[in-house]
Amino acid sequence: MYDQWTLSNGLRVIGERMPHIRSCTVGIWLPVGSALEDSRNNGLSHFIEHMLFKGTEKRSARIIAEEMDSVGGHLNAFTGKECTCIHAKVLDENLSMAIDILSDLVLHSLFTHEDIDKERLVILEEIAMNEDTPEDVVHEMLASAQFCQKTYGMPILGTECNITRFKRSDIQSFYNLHYCPSQTVISIAGNYSPDEFITQIDSVFGQWKNTLVPKPQIKTETLSGTKTTREKDIEQLHICLGFPGLSMQDERNTALSVFNNVVGGSVSSRLFQHIREDLGLVYSVYSYPSFYTCCGTFTIYAGASPQKANEVLTLIQNEVAAVKKNGIHPAEVNKAKAMLRNAYLLALESPTARMHASGRSILHLGYTRTHEEELHRINNISVDDIQEVTALLLSEPVVLSVLGRAVDIFN
Repeated sequence: MYDQWTLSNGLRVIGERMPHIRSCTVGIWLPVGSALEDSRNNGLSHFIEHMLFKGTEKRSARIIAEEMDSVGGHLNAFTGKECTCIHAKVLDENLSMAIDILSDLVLHSLFTHEDIDKERLVILEEIAMNEDTPEDVVHEMLASAQFCQKTYGMPILGTECNITRFKRSDIQSFYNLHYCPSQTVISIAGNYSPDEFITQIDSVFGQWKNTLVPKPQIKTETLSGTKTTREKDIEQLHICLGFPGLSMQDERNTALSVFNNVVGGSVSSRLFQHIREDLGLVYSVYSYPSFYTCCGTFTIYAGASPQKANEVLTLIQNEVAAVKKNGIHPAEVNKAKAMLRNAYLLALESPTARMHASGRSILHLGYTRTHEEELHRINNISVDDIQEVTALLLSEPVVLSVLGRAVDIFN
């Protein structure tokens, strides 16, 4: 059972009580991420997320860190394609302090020129660190190719060129445009008093004013069927195959999650067992779906030596062709459903997982399902449902991205 409120300024609040534990996780969710950006402002969502921790009217960056550390709490944030979340986990007795800090970060950050210049260097190092992780780079290459370097193809960190030139006015304008209560969701899970919690939320967020700018909309992009390669002096070739997927709103996305577990989403999946366990050709091979508000993708990844890469790619393509032609055995579907169901139940033991699930759902869909409804959706998936998803997704042209040495073998 969820507690739900809406403040007079439109800010939505959702809570899930877990009275048997001693902690609370609370998050502030905003629908702002790299998919809302263009080539000129790409990276601003993530830059602002960093700047929220650099100091407010009453707290320096050091005091923010020391206050949270003094109670053994955890304060963090992340930026995605479609959202930014600032969240904290504390003991129930320290919840009031956590709310005060979170509200201070979101509502009263200073964005000083000095802090911006310092954090600019930090983000440039983060971009450099990402460049040293080829598995991340090849996924960014795939997204860029799938969405023609727009919306969901924009890198979350932004580009080195953009980060170098952003000014305080750029950051303040972007913040003023996207940070407003009617677009914000606050979610909490754990041991809390509903009356005390919503009273404090209203006291610190109730006076937050809305902007008059209409909520920006992400344009639906048609996925391309292209190939992109990039030479990089590393030991392995990193390979990604991209297929169209399903949106968050599509009722068939649970069937896609079951399908993913069969194909490459687990250590007992077809790809892992055949390519790694039986043949020993790779260390890492897996698949995963990505669900966005207006579209989705399905990705298969493998890392292999240049000598084995073509064989690995052929084996993946053969497995995809076999699934399209022969479908999936009912026993595989039942096992994958059990995996998905049990993973869902295990996640319910974590207040952080519950906070993420309800916050993201309210932010993007406007509602959240009960746990019973989610389990019912998993249990009711049939072989026919999997076949429908397979025919829909695997019929489109595949997008291929390859990173490493001797990528010309794929040209």
